[in-house]
Amino acid sequence: MKTSKFFIVLILVLVSNIAFAAGKVTLTIKPPVHDGGSRLMIYYVEYREIHEKDWKENGTVPVPMVGGKYVDMPYTAENLTEGETYIFRVRVENYYGTGEPGSSSKKVTVTSEDQSGIEVQSGPGFIKPGRVNSSVLSNVSSANQIRATGVLHKKEED
Repeated sequence: MKTSKFFIVLILVLVSNIAFAAGKVTLTIKPPVHDGGSRLMIYYVEYREIHEKDWKENGTVPVPMVGGKYVDMPYTAENLTEGETYIFRVRVENYYGTGEPGSSSKKVTVTSEDQSGIEVQSGPGFIKPGRVNSSVLSNVSSANQIRATGVLHKKEED
């Protein structure tokens, strides 16, 4: 009798593990090129089905740093519907706020097996008000273009 109960429990565990394995996508979050002038703290992973226009938050994860450098971060997006196709994007929060999202991932169709190897680039960190966005300045060649982009702000009093 004990043996049969053990096998029933074992079968239930195996079946539940198979059921929970479905609907997962493992992303590799690439750190942003610019941190916005502050330590990056949290990634916000967003997703949407390809036929929808509204983005939904899937979860958050701390931003890893090794040896003073931001490194890639694996993230498993769960609770997705098998057979649906999704795209993902990532925002990052620093001391000043949450930045704009990075570029979207490639399309991923969820299957019964974990999908992995999908890279998604995080957007830049939020830029402190009053700071000049150097990534914008590197693309401009004259003072008139700088004024036209609106990236110069009133300098804060020290």
